[in-house]
Amino acid sequence: MQAKIFITHSWSDIDFVRRLHDDLAAQGLEIWFDDKTLKGGHRLAEEINRGLAWCNIYLPVLSRKALSSNWCWEEINAAIAWSNRARRKTELAIIPVLAEACEDELPPLLAARLYFNFAQRPYEEVFRELLSKGLGLASVEQAKPPSAKKKTPGDARTQAQIARMQAAVRRLAPHLQTIFDTMRKLAEIAKEMEELAGVWRAQGVPPAERVRRLQSIQKLIELMTTASQHCGSLGAFAQYANPTIGIGAGNISEVLKAYKTMTVEFRGQMDWADNLLKATQQQSALPPALARSLMQTIQDVLRAIASVRTEIANPETVSGEQ
Repeated sequence: MQAKIFITHSWSDIDFVRRLHDDLAAQGLEIWFDDKTLKGGHRLAEEINRGLAWCNIYLPVLSRKALSSNWCWEEINAAIAWSNRARRKTELAIIPVLAEACEDELPPLLAARLYFNFAQRPYEEVFRELLSKGLGLASVEQAKPPSAKKKTPGDARTQAQIARMQAAVRRLAPHLQTIFDTMRKLAEIAKEMEELAGVWRAQGVPPAERVRRLQSIQKLIELMTTASQHCGSLGAFAQYANPTIGIGAGNISEVLKAYKTMTVEFRGQMDWADNLLKATQQQSALPPALARSLMQTIQDVLRAIASVRTEIANPETVSGEQ
């Protein structure tokens, strides 16, 4: 019977899972894998149930991050439920794959099964065992997966990069969170400013004076709108502070890329806060309370930006970029 494989994984292990997917696909196997199979607009839960109904082999790729992910457990529990369905025409084999050493954290329902630990021995050796003992493919004792020909970073260098990025995200996370909070506050203040025309009209401010005031605060609103455009790269890196995502061997290349993009942003495109501060100091049309709130928010974000710039200039952190 042709093996039809469904792979569950944590996004912190995506590099490992992509390699495993490509090596299995090179053996002519059919694979359901969300990075390759899901299309934009698909409903995730519906597609996962469809994939489980389709497959006859379920490979949960496990790591400490995966085992702490609620969504991975939802998929694992769904697979176990599918395997117990009496109306299934074919048996669903559940074969855990360990992307890192986490066998001590495996629950009994997975630890009792035959699993393949890629953290214990060389990838190529465990991959051959997965093919022969797990998937029942013959004549694979000498086979090497295509990825075996690829040059991969040394373990020591990779672990050093992981440690640097883990330390960096811990130090940066509070400052990045402050920036996100001030972005939300700036959006709220901008909304209040856009409503001033109605306030001034209700107060009986003459039309000509209303126009003058609105023109004078328009630059502030434009600067505040521009500010939100500089948060994309911050969020892309800050997500790795989330314990369910984290940083590991499976996603270190993506983390380094996100970090580099963020540092470029901070080194060259964060002048908007200084420009907004200068424009606010020159502003006289804002109500005093709103002006004070805006000034305090800008000062908060400037302090956070300064802290981030100090951190990305840290030689130990910078050495992890390459």
